[in-house]
Amino acid sequence: MLHESFQAMREVRPDIAQVIVGDGPGRAQLEKALPDAHFTGFVGQEALARHYASADLFIFPSLSETWGNVVAEAMASGLAVVAYDHAASAELINSGHNGITVPAGNSAAFQQAAVDLCQHPADYARLGRVARLRALEQSWMGIAEQFCITYTKPWRLIMRPRPLVVFDRLDLLEWQFCQRISRLSIYRPWRITLQAASRLGDWPVWVLLILAQPWLQPNSAWRLMQYSVIALFAVAVYRLVKTRLCRERPFITYKLGIQCCEPARDRYSFPSGHTMHAVMFSVLVATHTPWLLPYHSAVNPADCDLPSRPGVALCQ
Repeated sequence: MLHESFQAMREVRPDIAQVIVGDGPGRAQLEKALPDAHFTGFVGQEALARHYASADLFIFPSLSETWGNVVAEAMASGLAVVAYDHAASAELINSGHNGITVPAGNSAAFQQAAVDLCQHPADYARLGRVARLRALEQSWMGIAEQFCITYTKPWRLIMRPRPLVVFDRLDLLEWQFCQRISRLSIYRPWRITLQAASRLGDWPVWVLLILAQPWLQPNSAWRLMQYSVIALFAVAVYRLVKTRLCRERPFITYKLGIQCCEPARDRYSFPSGHTMHAVMFSVLVATHTPWLLPYHSAVNPADCDLPSRPGVALCQ
């Protein structure tokens, strides 16, 4: 099956090469059956990783494997896999999303899938990127997270004093939205944009903006102390609400369909720290320096009667 598939692929892509990694008693027979293939023999883990990294496609026609670690290894290396809907392939591959599977034993469909995919480099590159995200769920860290989620769920249900029906509906809508956004993350410009937005929204940026506000007003030392007290109070309320509601991030609650390329800053998603800082900054600006707001851009600070002690400035 492997030989027939490779020959069919070579008819449409003469530049491709077949590399078979590993050794065993059947090697001599395979070398006769596959004269154009490159046989590496047994290789160590580092060399094996290099072979995976240098490949574009992973063709796996086996039906005898009870699981097939090589499928998970290939996916972890960012390769698009063509395989039968069997064993590990059936468990790990969502056909058309992170690889291609065909009905077990259907050799004609397998060969056609391999031929079709090898003609479209953009498609197998996209499948490979999503395949890697799926494989990362099977890492020790991913397995440990799933274990913790499974065994702490009863305690989380006890902890969260919230109406389940309302929030579970919101969770479902949030999951559907995140699933759609997650599918776009395979495109590098979109992924970089989201990462940049996340970094700009982190607390150091907002804290610096908030701390800069008092210096635009009289009695800056008093304002700075006032802002610090308000910020500490807001953080205390934020932590209390967040730890009581215990709403996990969607990609943790729903492991399938939502992929995350990097670990979360914390486990729970609501209320959002980004939102808290943005709201606090906006409220403080609206209260003490309204002339900085977009809809007050026409107001000249010189037209404001700035009080000599803490209070509200009056603008004409």
